[in-house]
Amino acid sequence: MQVECRSLIYDARSHDRAEKRDRRVHLARGNIDDDESQRRQPIETTIPGQIAAPLLLDDGRLLAFVVNRQQPGTMKLWVSHDGGSSWPQSECLVVHEHQELARLSQGAENIDFAQYWEDMAKWSFGHPAIRRLDDRRVLVSYYAGTPGCLSIHSAIIAI
Repeated sequence: MQVECRSLIYDARSHDRAEKRDRRVHLARGNIDDDESQRRQPIETTIPGQIAAPLLLDDGRLLAFVVNRQQPGTMKLWVSHDGGSSWPQSECLVVHEHQELARLSQGAENIDFAQYWEDMAKWSFGHPAIRRLDDRRVLVSYYAGTPGCLSIHSAIIAI
């Protein structure tokens, strides 16, 4: 079986070092054949969170599996019906809710990025991934656990 994939959607990390805070999730869309002049800049979505694993469906819907490290921490699946312009909260699915047990020093604002990178090593959930299984289902996966004891989790979700 040979699959050709030309459309690519990727996330852009949402840290603003100049303002010392996390921003909303940013997404960009492109094509693997695009040259540098055709690459699109990431656009800010209305999704709170940090890292997103996006997926463009054949019917035009855009999904984003997102890590949000605010309390409580969550892994949510968001859906946009208009190419990423809007992300209705009413259609958001909480896949995982996490109570972080690691002692973290940084929040979402007034971030000391030297400490922030140390905190990243302590967080015990995240790294979203999403794959289409067929026309009706997607597979999401992520890690979660307690400091020092992590495991991989997954869910098959009807779309």
